[in-house]
Amino acid sequence: MYYDYYPIGHPTKIVKPGRHDTSWYGLIKCKILPPKNLYIPVLPVRVKMYKAEKLVFPLCTKCAENQQPLCNHTDEERQITGTWSTIEVNKAIEMGYKVTDVYEVWDFDKSNSLWKGYVTAFMKLKLETSPHNYPSNEAYAQDIEEKMGIKLDIDKIASNPGKRAVAKLCLNSLWGKFGQRQNMSQTEFVSDPYRFYEILLDDRLQDVNVIYVTDEMVQVNYRYKEAFVENTFSTNIFVAIYTTANARLRLYKQLERLDRYVMYCDTDSIVYLDNGQNTIPHGEMLGEWTDELNGGHIERWLATGPKSYHYVTNTGKTTTKVKGFTLHHKNALKINGEAMEKMIDGEIQNVVISDRQITRDQDSKQLVNKEQKKTFSFGFDKRLITDNYDTKPYGFAA
Repeated sequence: MYYDYYPIGHPTKIVKPGRHDTSWYGLIKCKILPPKNLYIPVLPVRVKMYKAEKLVFPLCTKCAENQQPLCNHTDEERQITGTWSTIEVNKAIEMGYKVTDVYEVWDFDKSNSLWKGYVTAFMKLKLETSPHNYPSNEAYAQDIEEKMGIKLDIDKIASNPGKRAVAKLCLNSLWGKFGQRQNMSQTEFVSDPYRFYEILLDDRLQDVNVIYVTDEMVQVNYRYKEAFVENTFSTNIFVAIYTTANARLRLYKQLERLDRYVMYCDTDSIVYLDNGQNTIPHGEMLGEWTDELNGGHIERWLATGPKSYHYVTNTGKTTTKVKGFTLHHKNALKINGEAMEKMIDGEIQNVVISDRQITRDQDSKQLVNKEQKKTFSFGFDKRLITDNYDTKPYGFAA
């Protein structure tokens, strides 16, 4: 948000322009043909797979929907229709995608100063309260000013984890609010019969659910039908779109360079094979990549899906992360590197964890300590896995 451009003002809406123009800045709804041999595709597509709808990066959406290993679809069938940011479509064209039809474009003016004041204020607070390895506070402040243009108050530079956490929260939380869904589920506690029947008979509402709290009060949950959702002035979908688009392109810049050396990536992180020539430059400044291993390297790596991995470093440090599971001692005895390896090799299908958790009972509103069972299983389905543990995008043909 500090360096990148964002759409500003009201867009010029262009319907059926007849050709693609790389100077457009905003949103574009188009039909596009992906190449057949791009190892790391550019454009995301929401695809309904057998379990749920997922955001994937395919070269053929039909292959992704069916999880088909070999693509036998024609170019006409492989074409994707969707709405993306123009900057991502421009990058896709650079990587071999071909725009075959343009339906509509929202063309904005742009600015890279939209969030500079906000980010500067909280980045200054974060930097002043962060620990550093410079020989002096003066040297630290000078380097920050030269590289980022942010002037620190030298007398305020002191490690303060609490202030730093607040500053970081403010920096990370801003853009998400602009992309918040407007049609959130509503909850009312109703004791007035008139209001109760008013809700039940309101044709604008859907998913109405009634829970009896007492003899004189009910809890009513409901949502508005899409046609009756009122616009708010606290959201701006274009800010959210361009925050994620800019982040994806920043990530893709490194993925394109690393290509088949990439082992795993997430929103803001990459695990890759370093051959001595492809090392990602590290830094501590805004927008720079940070070495999470502090100069070390990974000697053993296993991954079973998004945010589910296990690794051992050259110093012997072992780390296991699995989304949705708290890996305390009891759970770690079952979910670990050995279990992941067996799961990848097909020796086991899943691991069932039984744990006790304090939750709130929706009916009684009381806190209860109850047993919960969770199943950990292999969850990688956004690309195809080859025999040698490599992966390729759906629709890939060498």
